[in-house]
Amino acid sequence: MVEQQYSHKFKVKVLRAENVTKGALGDLLDTPDPYVELFIPTAPESRKRTRHIDNDINPEWNESFEFILDPNQDNVLELTLMDANYVMDETLGSASYNVSKLKVGQTELVPFLIGKATNVYLELSLEVCSAMDLRFSLALCDEEKLYRQRRRERVMLGIKKLLDMEKPRFLPSAPHEVQCTVDLEVSKDV
Repeated sequence: MVEQQYSHKFKVKVLRAENVTKGALGDLLDTPDPYVELFIPTAPESRKRTRHIDNDINPEWNESFEFILDPNQDNVLELTLMDANYVMDETLGSASYNVSKLKVGQTELVPFLIGKATNVYLELSLEVCSAMDLRFSLALCDEEKLYRQRRRERVMLGIKKLLDMEKPRFLPSAPHEVQCTVDLEVSKDV
């Protein structure tokens, strides 16, 4: 039987940033078009991002995202502040947050310092996820392994019947075995 385990729903609301800077020289040439990327390597849908806001050093996004997490993993949120450009987007800085700091049922306003002057504010919350059909592993339980073995045997029997094979023959399972079988058939005919 597949063991059911609970998961966590990690909610992230990207609120705003203050004093977004590209550095002294960068700010003279261009006002940033900031957006935020969120990444949790251990989450199934691990990447999210906000929209970019044109020419704003104090952007407000107020965008919400959800991640489904395995509580048995070391889940770390990686936040990257980006500047949208026509050719290639520029990384302005990054920060990380270990989700295990947050308790289930808790909501916290967390400021992230990016570089020396920029703050990005996130509202983070964690709850138990009620979805019971989620699996964090591709490992099969014993029942699934037995089912696959029986199915494999039934398929092989069906193939033998379809090919009208009186007695069991060698059925190739790799391309090089097919060539060997063809060579053997040709040599028998000669």
